[in-house]
Amino acid sequence: LNFTIFSNWIKTNLIYLHRQKIMDLDQLEWAVQNILDDIERLKVESLPTLIEYFSKTVESNEIDLDVGFAILKLYQMHKSALDLDNVASILMCSLMSLPNNDFTLCRCLIANHKLNDEDEPTHRVEQANFLFQLLESCQFNKFWNYLEERPQLTDLTFNIPAVEGDEETKGTEAREIKIELSQFRESIIHYAAHIVTITYQTVDEGTVRTMLGNPSDKSLEIICEENGWTQNEGGNVFVGKKEDTIKSKDIVESVSFKSLVPVLQFIESEQTF
Repeated sequence: LNFTIFSNWIKTNLIYLHRQKIMDLDQLEWAVQNILDDIERLKVESLPTLIEYFSKTVESNEIDLDVGFAILKLYQMHKSALDLDNVASILMCSLMSLPNNDFTLCRCLIANHKLNDEDEPTHRVEQANFLFQLLESCQFNKFWNYLEERPQLTDLTFNIPAVEGDEETKGTEAREIKIELSQFRESIIHYAAHIVTITYQTVDEGTVRTMLGNPSDKSLEIICEENGWTQNEGGNVFVGKKEDTIKSKDIVESVSFKSLVPVLQFIESEQTF
């Protein structure tokens, strides 16, 4: 009973701090952890705290996608609270974790009609999904061209809902936060380099440049060094021998002669017939 009273006291004070806008990042992280560990994660009233904390993790380049999943789950449960700008921002952040399956997990929490597969998607949610399809199918040249034509896709918008006041605390107005996803290009280059490493032994340098978004000579040199690749004079990039990563395994199957007797008898009967 005492623990329940103490827990409720903590939640009341966390809500008060958030409404007064006096929470620093550590306090906000603590508030979010209390929400995720409790039934509060299912309440729409938790959205302002979760969205604000997620936006701060994006701003500090320490994206907490678990919080992003929690936000999408709340949107799934409370459709009237859905904010597509927030959804698009979470999707763009999840692309940065490729080749992990975070984007797929996000897709599972979004209504299918929000992710129409179109050649020319218009909304940012659909555009983020289109970028994922290009990366998943390794159409890197088309991906980089699409992103270059729409640089605003990495300018994220987070809409923090208003919080109603009560007798003890005053409410807060709805707020909009703009954040540039500064590490997005670097994350996709890292993913493209991963694809090169697991696909090729030796590859044309032009192909590598296309997949990596046409980096400068110096940048390509750094990427090759980071991934253990070697640039040859013939215009090729030696990635590595795949034999070094393949582990042979001896498969031994023990089949007793007794277990083969029924099979041999059946074959003999067929031949006799």
